[in-house]
Formats: sequence, structure tokens, C-alpha cells
Amino acid sequence: MLRLSSLAASCLLAAALPAAAQSNSQHVDISLYTDNGQVGTGFYDFDTSSFVLDARLYSEPLEIIQTSYHGVGAPGFYSDATNPLPGSAIIDFDVPAIDHPFKSSYANAPYTVDLHNMLYWDGVDDDQDGNRLDDVAFSTVPAGTTMLIRKSTFVNVTVDGSSSPVAGFTLGATSGGGALHEHVAFRVQGPGGSTPDDGIYVLPMTLGATGLTDSETVYIVFNGDYDRDSNGDLQFDGIVPRMDTASAAAAEQWVESYLLRPLGDFNDTDALDANDIDQLFDQRGLADPTFGFDLTGDAIVTDADIDRWVLELAGTSYGDADLNGTVGQSDLDSLLANWGQSGVGWANGDFDGDGFVGQADLAAVLVNWQAIGIAPDLSLNPAVPEPTTLAMLGLAGVLLGTRRRRMAT
Repeated sequence: MLRLSSLAASCLLAAALPAAAQSNSQHVDISLYTDNGQVGTGFYDFDTSSFVLDARLYSEPLEIIQTSYHGVGAPGFYSDATNPLPGSAIIDFDVPAIDHPFKSSYANAPYTVDLHNMLYWDGVDDDQDGNRLDDVAFSTVPAGTTMLIRKSTFVNVTVDGSSSPVAGFTLGATSGGGALHEHVAFRVQGPGGSTPDDGIYVLPMTLGATGLTDSETVYIVFNGDYDRDSNGDLQFDGIVPRMDTASAAAAEQWVESYLLRPLGDFNDTDALDANDIDQLFDQRGLADPTFGFDLTGDAIVTDADIDRWVLELAGTSYGDADLNGTVGQSDLDSLLANWGQSGVGWANGDFDGDGFVGQADLAAVLVNWQAIGIAPDLSLNPAVPEPTTLAMLGLAGVLLGTRRRRMAT
């Protein structure tokens, strides 16, 4: 198929995507540069000769080149003297096996975490309201489907969607000034060279350069979701097969939301903070939680999800107001300063998410007190009675058990 088809499809797709993901808007490659001792990634737009730094999401339409495979020769890999790589460096790539949330039910959106070196979604609009984030359900690729990443007949690797990482190959070497411009072919093939299924394919990659730490994982979303009639025949815009750009945009949003930010980072700050746990508390008890909040995969947000966020993902304890990993006097001070207040959140002492700072929250602080040998100082708020530490710890144990029983009901 003529290159014109790729350009036309690219323009259609770009119109539906966030600006940060328009790697195929005209001629845009993955830019590689030195970023504090690591390979940095972004975009380079050849039409405007401009860089966008610190980007990890790219999108390309798959051309129907032959019946046996759908492919594209982009995005490429680019570096120049503006943001150079080390001179005379060998540039290579690998395909890691990534953790990702498998959405197993549209209605309830639970997930389990699994490892795969390529992801697939059929692009189906489950509820017939236009492809949106709530329709996206990435899973394993169809049996026997592979992606061939090819530089030449003798330099290529195959990615099969399994749980095994794939070692890549050398893309090229930079010039003495750190410049590079290389392309490879990406081909999706069905079993035994048959026509691959329509859908969206996501390929993770890490980029390496001599003398630098490998890049963070980048994700390339390949759109092979074509519009077909009721007989399954392709629909065309002139000579160009029409693609479902809405499904590609939804897939982009999914990657942004669930692969490019830490698990439990609900407010997209690239870190777990008090606002995240407050949002999780707001989802508690919902049988149809927003996708991503069900951290245990049982289709409802319960104490188990909150425990996982606090104890495992944030790596701390109840009562840690500032989320610094320990419970001590500063956390107690935050609680005492807000004693009896409503609607103040985790950072101000509401550690059970009941909307009120009180005895159960104090119990959480004292049970998890980390300053061994130093008695908690309750004098900041005279409204809080100051019993002996041992008596308060005994009360804390009773209150914490009561809290758990209440939260579980």
C-alpha cells in the first residue's frame, strides 16, 4: 500500500489524540537524549524542527500492507546536537514484560496484575455509546499472533505477548556529536502468517545507550482497528481503509491512566499522596467503583483495598499523616490540631475515612507509634484527655478493633 495511506490515517488519528501522544501527526519520531545519566525520551517533530521532552507514549496506525501482516515503519528514533546522546554510543532496545491491570469485567472493572510483553484490545464498543475509557479491556494477544520488529532479514525479533521479556537489537550508533536517526519495521502477524485480528496493540520498549542508564519504559500504541461493514468488509475513505480513531484515543487514555502512573496514584501526580487515599475512601462500598480503585479485584472497594494502598503501595501504616513511612509526633500533632473536625481528610488526621477526626484515628496513631521509648505528647489539644501511654495504647487496641468491625460492615 502507498505511503499516502499511512499519512492520511495518521492525520485522522492525530485529531483524536492528546497532543502529547501525537507521534504520527506528520513526521514525528521518538527523540532520545541524555537526561541526568539516563536515556530520556520525548518527541521530535521534523515539520517544526522542535522537541517535546519527557514523553513516553506514542501512537501509530497499522497499514494493511499484505494479507499476511499489517505494519508500519514508524515511529523512528532520533537524536541531534540540540539534545544529544553520548558521541559514538551504541543505541539498542529491549521489550520488557510489564505489569498491567487486566480489566476482566466492563460493569465492575476489577483487575488482576499480570506480566506480558505485548497487550491487545479488540476495540469493541461494549455499550454502544462510542469508544471511551470504560470500554477498554486490554488482555493477552490472540493465540498465535506476534509482532515482528525488523531492521533486516538477519536483524529482527519476535514479540509474542507472553510473560517473557524479549532482548532487542542494536538500532545504530550515534555520531561523534551524539546524533542518530534510525527506523525499524513493526509487523503484526496472525497465526502462521495469516491476517491478524483487528484491534489495538500496545508494545512496551526500553531504550539503551552506551554510558547511560536505560530509559523508563515507553509504550507504542499501534492502531489496527479498522471500520468494517456488517459483512466484515473494510470501509474506505477513498483508497484508504477507514480506522476507528475513537478506540485509539481511548487506548491512549488507558495507557496514560494505568501504565504511566504508579498503581494507586488516582490524581495523576506520579506519587502516592493523601489526596489519593482520600479518593479511595470516597469509593469505599461502591459495587461499581471507578476503574483502577478496586485494588484487590473483587469488584468492590473495601477495607482490603485500603489496606493494600496504605500497607503495600504506600509502604506505611495507618496514622502516618504525612506519608513519610513512620508514625510519630508530627502525625499526632496533625491529628490533635484537627480534633473533632469533619471533612479534613487523611493529612489532617482522618485515618479511617469516616469524615471525622476522633478516637478511632487517635487509636491508629498510638497502635502504630514508631518513636520507641518516647511517650506521645497529647498536650497540643487540651480537648483530648491525656492518660498514661500504656492505658492509651490499651484503649487504642480496643478502638482499632472496633474501627475494623465498623468498616467491614
